[in-house]
Amino acid sequence: MDILPTGIPQLSHIPQRKNALPDGVNDDSILQILPLKHANVVVMLTSTRLLVYNFKPLALVACHERSVDSINEFGMNKLLCNSEIFMDDSKGTQFNLLELLPINRGKNVLYIITENNFVMAYQILKGATENSIYHEYGIPVYNVSGESDFVDQQLDDAFDDDTLIVFEKNKSNKVIQNGYATKKEKGLLQYLTSNSNTLEELPIKRVELRLRIILKFEFEIHEALGFKSIVYDGEPNINDNLILLSKDGAHILYMHEFKLIRMDFILVPNSISLRLLSKQLFILSKDTANQNYKFNEIDVKQKVIKKSLPLDSKTVDNSFTLNQHLVLKSQSDMIYYDIPSENITFQWNARNKIQYCGKINDTCILIISDHYELYIYSTFGNIIYSTNIDEFALSETKITGHIYMDMKLILTTDNGSYQVWSFMEEYPQLSINFRGMKPVIMGDTLNNIIVFSAASDSYLKNDIIPLSKLPTKTLNNYCPLIRVTNNMKLMAVYIANKDILLIQNLFSDRWYTFSVDTIIEMQWLSNNYLICHIRRDDHSDYLICLRFPLDIDYDEDISKYSIWEYEIPKEFKMINFFVNTTFRYKPIQRKGVKPGEADALTTQLMKTGEIILAFANHISVIDIISTVHPSGFNIIKRFHPHAVFHPEDTRMILCMKWVTNFRDGLLLFSENKIYKVVGNKKDNCQKTVVANNIECILDIVKDNIYFIKENSIVSYSLENLWNNDKEDIQFPINDDFYPLCVSPEIAVTHGIYCTKSSDRLLFKIKHSLFLDVVINSRLNGDANIIDINSEYQQFHHYEFSLEKILSYKIIENAKLDIIVDLIKQFSGIPLKDEINDDNANSSLLRIISNCLRKIETKYWNKLFQELNITPRELLTACIKTNETKTLGILFFVFLNYNQEEFINDLKGETQTVATGNSKVSENSLEYVYKDEELMYEILKLLVTDASKCVDRQKATESWDICFQLIRFLRNLDKENNTNLVENAMEML
Repeated sequence: MDILPTGIPQLSHIPQRKNALPDGVNDDSILQILPLKHANVVVMLTSTRLLVYNFKPLALVACHERSVDSINEFGMNKLLCNSEIFMDDSKGTQFNLLELLPINRGKNVLYIITENNFVMAYQILKGATENSIYHEYGIPVYNVSGESDFVDQQLDDAFDDDTLIVFEKNKSNKVIQNGYATKKEKGLLQYLTSNSNTLEELPIKRVELRLRIILKFEFEIHEALGFKSIVYDGEPNINDNLILLSKDGAHILYMHEFKLIRMDFILVPNSISLRLLSKQLFILSKDTANQNYKFNEIDVKQKVIKKSLPLDSKTVDNSFTLNQHLVLKSQSDMIYYDIPSENITFQWNARNKIQYCGKINDTCILIISDHYELYIYSTFGNIIYSTNIDEFALSETKITGHIYMDMKLILTTDNGSYQVWSFMEEYPQLSINFRGMKPVIMGDTLNNIIVFSAASDSYLKNDIIPLSKLPTKTLNNYCPLIRVTNNMKLMAVYIANKDILLIQNLFSDRWYTFSVDTIIEMQWLSNNYLICHIRRDDHSDYLICLRFPLDIDYDEDISKYSIWEYEIPKEFKMINFFVNTTFRYKPIQRKGVKPGEADALTTQLMKTGEIILAFANHISVIDIISTVHPSGFNIIKRFHPHAVFHPEDTRMILCMKWVTNFRDGLLLFSENKIYKVVGNKKDNCQKTVVANNIECILDIVKDNIYFIKENSIVSYSLENLWNNDKEDIQFPINDDFYPLCVSPEIAVTHGIYCTKSSDRLLFKIKHSLFLDVVINSRLNGDANIIDINSEYQQFHHYEFSLEKILSYKIIENAKLDIIVDLIKQFSGIPLKDEINDDNANSSLLRIISNCLRKIETKYWNKLFQELNITPRELLTACIKTNETKTLGILFFVFLNYNQEEFINDLKGETQTVATGNSKVSENSLEYVYKDEELMYEILKLLVTDASKCVDRQKATESWDICFQLIRFLRNLDKENNTNLVENAMEML
């Protein structure tokens, strides 16, 4: 998933203490920052204070400032942890509470660890429940698909009227009531404008911060982790518990109403840190014998180490979990350990000394270098975004922490300042239309949506990105699902916290609103069918297919557009579903129609797509049977169950991000791997990994799949991928360009990048060509150069690709015979003929001149020899073909090199690449430049072209070439042995 900042970050500072501090105590540094997502709260810890901020909108709402006596007795603050993890002691598993039980009921627990090993338990009381946070602020505090009846009862019974009311100073006029401005006077809250486009303000709820208990421990506390457990006493009750990590292991404190019930101990010698991964508790420790690190899986129920994984690393500066990986930071290296396989699966270097690092989400990593450069890396170390944060007033500071929540990144520092970045996120598409290129969709929390498609020529001709805006003025919209058809005609947006489905006709720019039940997922099938997974109020799930014609206005009753419904059995839990539109439509034999009988296009039944349902323990494939209208639209006739697969690895299904039915099996993408699954019988379903370390699938067009593998873009035909054969093409990703989609038909990848203006960041589309990689791959294979030229010569950048291949092969000292033959074929020169000034045409001259511009002077002799052309012949050919632009490029090439170095090179004083017997004497550069007649002809051609040029800018450039040529020749012949300069001045 790609994320990009949407504006210049905002810089703020925590307030000063009210009371004096003991001598030598510094309270400026923000030691730690933690989010309480379900409470719309962010907490910051300093050495003597706990600050509670309302997150959306950001405002300080509570603070506990410790006294001097407290500091002297308990020590200064050291660590902070919260209690958002649910742990079942009987099963020894853990998972995020936000995905299961949003039942804090306005009570949130925090723990502060002091330097003297005291634990201070705080409780944040807030009238706002998870239900109000979700609906009023649009913050995704719980997973809708994971709700239970008990959770829904808690949400339905929630009542919240504890809104903070703000009054204007010295006046009784109520300014904000229930979060909305009721009266605005001139000069008051000037950020609230009085025009009709005013956005509704978000309420700030009252918060009460209480210190509940202080516990003393005799061991040194390295780390702490709060967790919750359920105790059933007639009805479920939630207990807040705590894990304390010391050098000797983990101390588990079970509490009820902040009273200690019991404490368990798990021995783990030389413990360093706690980590949660794959629903398990892990402890990182260091082996004193060999100084290597170990990652220990803890069995909470048995209170023992279940398994220890040795880590072959002598230094670990930081560690965090990313999907199924434990990521260790060792100096500038990021090392990935795959816990299930117990192997190092990947390692990459940040190329800069790292000051701070951590994960943003499951796909992005934040790194701050010691030069105050901010980097956002993808899972496998590709740069998504980078900037120098010196520009944003964080120079000479140390980053102490970060959080990423609701598309906002907050960075804290050691001087009390913090930065707030707003981001835009990519919406990954789970449906693939094999017959076209997928659109890229990004959105933010301010109702802005970016949509672009590589299939549209308009995006290739300019770098402007169109911006759509939701038809609403409210800021509290949570839009987890945004889907666009491949033909860029329809867009569907689901506002989850309001249960509203928006359909936009992108052609007419009209919006249509539908009131719906909870939509778990939705995907476009073909270009006008929307498949939705919907949950009713009674918790029953079903799939529905909605058909939206392009040529009508839509009614408010969405049921009118339903053509199919599928009830999901209650005994099966559906994880997700995927939709594919196939490239090759497969004819379906109908009863009563003999094989081979002609059938009209509009009545011939075809398999045009598939819906694949991922359940907890099996995968079901449903074929889409349609007729194809002459206009190209598919008219669905039937949904036919095709096959069921029962993979043994249920986690593979749970983490699945894409799947398609191929041959008699499945190709699926899960956990950064592409699997081949064969056998649809329950006891005979086997999987094979055909590609590993896959970051994302860029697109699947026709029969070819394009994905990012580690730090490269790789392409396979689906057939080769299924057979685990070698990839078709592979090329590296540049540091300044992260691809989001691909256009195979023109061999271009596309991405979005940010540019900084005076007061904001601008989004632009960037393109990167890879046709040279495709051609070079074909040249290294068995392809005929005539076929290659015939297939690619119509590409706009074909000539440029030949230049790149020629330049690369010269630098690599590779054989040039094949690429030279291809250039000849492209230029219309018979392969048996030598290149000379008589048969050289414009295309050939441009390729050679641009190649000279790309390579260093020491490679020039090799180029001239391999092409069997001399500098004289090259210049003469430009004159004969009247190629003034190419001639100008040649002289710019010569003049842009270091003058003294080039002159010495002409005189044979610079080392060149060994090429055997190269052409010298009268054909050498030095001799050519002293050929008065030739130089006079060149200058005459350039002057004539400049004098005829109508465009002012082009004329200026042409005259500049002429004058630079004269200065160059004067410098070459300092002894005035020729009359060329004098004659040239007379010509001018």
